[in-house]
Amino acid sequence: MANPMNRCAQVILFLVLCAWGAMAFASEQTILTISGHIQPADNSHEVNFTLDDLQKLPQQNYKTANPWVNKPHQYQGPLLTDILKSVHAKSMRLTLVALNDYRVNMDLAKVLKYQPILAWSDDGKTMSVRDRGPLWLMFPISRYPKELKNTRFNSYMIWQLRKIIVNQ
Repeated sequence: MANPMNRCAQVILFLVLCAWGAMAFASEQTILTISGHIQPADNSHEVNFTLDDLQKLPQQNYKTANPWVNKPHQYQGPLLTDILKSVHAKSMRLTLVALNDYRVNMDLAKVLKYQPILAWSDDGKTMSVRDRGPLWLMFPISRYPKELKNTRFNSYMIWQLRKIIVNQ
C-alpha cells in the first residue's frame, strides 16, 4: 500500500512543476512587437520581445498615481527610449496598439522629457492581461503633476500594449 504522505508529496511536486512550466512558457511568449522604420541587427522590419527580453534592459521604477488607480502604485519597466534604441528606430512618430486594437499616435519628441516606461510590473507583481498588462505605458505623473495630469497624456498611457509601429 502506498504511503499517503508520499502520494501527497508527488501531487505537490507535480503542481509545482506545472506552475514552473507555465511561467517558463509565458516568459518565452512574444508580448511586444515593434515594426515599421527600424533597423535591428538582423535587418528585419519587425522585432518581437518576450518579457525576459524586456527585463534584460535597464529598468526604471516609478511610484506614481494615475487616473485608473485609487492610490500611487510602484511600476517597473524599461524606458520606451531604450526599447526604441535597441531596434534602431528611425523616427519618433509612433503608433501604439493595444490587444483590443485601440490605437494612439504619439510624437515621442513631445514627451521625451518625461521618460515613459513600458511597465510590466505593478507593485512588485508581473502584470497580466486582467491587470492592464502585460505592458502599460506609464509616465511619472506624480513627479510632473502640472504637466501630465491632462487628457492628452492620459490617452498615451495605453495598457495591454502589444505593438509599437515606428512611423516615417
